[in-house]
Amino acid sequence: MTETPKQGSTVRRVLRIGGTLLAVVAVVYIARQLLRDDNMASVSAALMTRTPKLLLAAGVYAGVSVLLCIGWGLIVRACGIQLSLLQAGQLYARTHLYRYLPSNVLHFVSRHGALYTAGAGHRAALLVNGLEIALQAIAALILAALLWPLIAPLLAPALQSALSVPSVVGGQESGFMQPAIDWLLLESLQASAVMVLLIMVAVVGLGALMSRKRLITPQPLMLSLGLFFVFFLGAGLSASLLTPDSDATLIIIVACAIAWLIGAVVPGASAGLGVREAVLVATLSGPLGQQEALVLALGYRLATVGGDVVLSLLGWLSFRSADAQSAKGSAQEQSD
Repeated sequence: MTETPKQGSTVRRVLRIGGTLLAVVAVVYIARQLLRDDNMASVSAALMTRTPKLLLAAGVYAGVSVLLCIGWGLIVRACGIQLSLLQAGQLYARTHLYRYLPSNVLHFVSRHGALYTAGAGHRAALLVNGLEIALQAIAALILAALLWPLIAPLLAPALQSALSVPSVVGGQESGFMQPAIDWLLLESLQASAVMVLLIMVAVVGLGALMSRKRLITPQPLMLSLGLFFVFFLGAGLSASLLTPDSDATLIIIVACAIAWLIGAVVPGASAGLGVREAVLVATLSGPLGQQEALVLALGYRLATVGGDVVLSLLGWLSFRSADAQSAKGSAQEQSD
């Protein structure tokens, strides 16, 4: 049964309203944490004293964001769209800041339109956007799974309180998810191996299916997945520059990857505003302390905004330079 345009519009509207409400709740949550125990003054002072680190983090983030451009270009090529890697990367960089506009989907819409103008069909353009989100999610999950044995002890208190919902079993009160939590925490190496194996089986199976239907060329997608993995690793390292607690670097990397991904897919939350910060504060308050988690979450937002601006400017400058060279070459050909 196919979805009618009216049904599709209703679903999009519901998702957008739900995402906007989620973003509002997240912003309120962050605001309450800042107003508690005079955190606002302490966090502001900490950010001011860490300005050099913020600038360094923004530079590192801008550098690793180039991998997003290349990864997206590889997806475009894998879907058979006739754009060079440079052209696709320029397009991605130029539209990168559109995620900060209301709705958190205008960057997808503008890229879809540009791909369609370049000769791609609507289905191919939709496939590119879908594969981008899917591969980024897979990369973030693989990163979390690989680092799980090292970060599980730090997350143990948060997992116990968040997932242990009381129930009565055999006359004794316990958490109905306690066996799963115990396995994740106490058998972390085994859990990590199982998670990575399940993810890779799903990736290989999906790739084989789409390749059989001749929707994609799988090899560029594997490279794109690797680039997204390195991006999340580098982005997390840029965030870790903002805190003096070097022991928490690995959990910061994973938390930033998950927070970035959730913020990227919530409709209505411009560039994940509020949502990303709420995930970081909720995840890192245990290992870092609430005040330090707030400093890192807000500092990471400032660094990513700066990095995104730099990336977009580089994309526009590269595009203008290539356009000028193309115009110059055409003029010379006509004169000859």
